[in-house]
Amino acid sequence: MQDLIVVGGGVIGLSIAWEAASRGLRVVVLEGGRTGRASSWAGAGMLPTPQRIGVEDPLELLRLRSHLLHASWAKRLQEVTGIDTQYRRCGAVAIGRTAGEFATLAANEAWWDRHGMEYQRLGPEELKARLPRLRPEPAIRGGWFFPDDCQLRNPCHLQALREAGIRSGVVIEEDSPALSWKRQHDRLIAVETSRGIYEAAAFCVAAGAWSRDVGLPETRPLGILPIRGQMILYRFPAAPFHSIIQEGHLYLVPRADGRLLAGSCEEEAGFDARTTPERIEQLHRWAQSLLGPLPEDTMEKCWAGLRPGTLDGFPYLGQHPMIENLFVATGHFRHGLHLSTGTAELMVQLICGEKIEIDLSPFRIR
Repeated sequence: MQDLIVVGGGVIGLSIAWEAASRGLRVVVLEGGRTGRASSWAGAGMLPTPQRIGVEDPLELLRLRSHLLHASWAKRLQEVTGIDTQYRRCGAVAIGRTAGEFATLAANEAWWDRHGMEYQRLGPEELKARLPRLRPEPAIRGGWFFPDDCQLRNPCHLQALREAGIRSGVVIEEDSPALSWKRQHDRLIAVETSRGIYEAAAFCVAAGAWSRDVGLPETRPLGILPIRGQMILYRFPAAPFHSIIQEGHLYLVPRADGRLLAGSCEEEAGFDARTTPERIEQLHRWAQSLLGPLPEDTMEKCWAGLRPGTLDGFPYLGQHPMIENLFVATGHFRHGLHLSTGTAELMVQLICGEKIEIDLSPFRIR
């Protein structure tokens, strides 16, 4: 008999498992494939500036709490495992090349001021001084620098979470999808996998885009939609710049070792996680429009991931309405890595019957 079984071994599931084990709970993670190898691995690792003043939106409260936790989690993970997650406060520059992009960003200043989001407006010369690698044409009208944007390296973070969980007593069962469930009245008592039957006092589904397909008994399927994103990884002798560059939903994320991520798109392609030549070429052309011609040997690899989208843009967090000891933490879309720390803290508080620091009712399943 376990205290908690977590179904899903991505960043949300591994974070919940480590947080729960750190409180003394006996935890098993069931993962249908390999831990940390799906959407969590495929992301860019960006941790954007949150609102800090007058925050009322529930999702922004979760983002702020998560953002503040990341620095301490990175430190703890390195102390426990010796693994550097490459967390750093790198800053980000939002650029405007068209009149519409520039006007939209300029209009956002009042919102940023109101919510205590630190930024610095950059003219063309200031932008050139900060990002000298950018090509001069077509001219960039201006940019806004956000010093509080951070990043970490997804594979390193996931490796550290897995190792920290194991050292805290978490049992990780890979290639073990949930096949069927045993229910007694309004409680689950066990889940069956190809490796056997696991009993627990509580269960938490955190399987990302696959959360709707874990076969829960007598419940409506979760409203999760897989949204594909494609990315390119470039490699340079040294990082071409230090800060993240964003233009709308597109971004360039520099790593300390000279690698550079370019992403991303949003496609409804079902559970097809393959890249397509058309989208990769679009991303490549966009990257070259900022950096100039990029030789073929700079492109190291391409990949795609499936983000778990929801109908209203809010993740599902909380207790299942029909099953007393079942909890759900999924649907974080593009923000799973960023929101993982706060999500883990809140979910373990809920599972343990403690006072919850953020009202989870706006994130309820229905």
